[in-house]
Amino acid sequence: MRRWLMLIAGVATLAAATAGAASATVTYDPLTDHGFIGRGDVIAYAGKAALVAAPLVSFTRQWDVTVSCEWQDGTRQQATTTLSYFILQEAVPRYAPGKDIITGYALVRLIVDGVVPLPGWEVGACYAATGGADHGSLIGDPTFVSASAFRDALGYSWYIELPGGGRSWSSVGLPFTTP
Repeated sequence: MRRWLMLIAGVATLAAATAGAASATVTYDPLTDHGFIGRGDVIAYAGKAALVAAPLVSFTRQWDVTVSCEWQDGTRQQATTTLSYFILQEAVPRYAPGKDIITGYALVRLIVDGVVPLPGWEVGACYAATGGADHGSLIGDPTFVSASAFRDALGYSWYIELPGGGRSWSSVGLPFTTP
């Protein structure tokens, strides 16, 4: 019995992985904040229950930036910090003609966006890199040294109404391509 359960679990895992790789209809363009998520991707990664009328989609981009800092006492050091960019959208469902069947979602309805940290982060990064040591004041502005490659993530979130009121939220990450 245990072998059968393990075999079934292995086949289900392989089928889910194959279905996810085969669908690949998720696209997102960080320059325009537009994209598309196909029905098959939602089902493959989140299950059929996730095909709801108003899911939320988040896009996050992170990268590390290094700056060089020079202090009054002659100390020079480099400071690295992580910058982030965040978008939250309501995905607009597309329906099959004449039916109440969701065929996918257009990513076009922006709810909020933001960049963290705010302007002036370079100076804060320099002071944080001192570890509390007093080197006097910075001489000039920190200078750019390098930046890492972008680390991008796309998340799909939906909720179900609970008996007696309230909502239960779920989220999954979705692989995507950029047009």
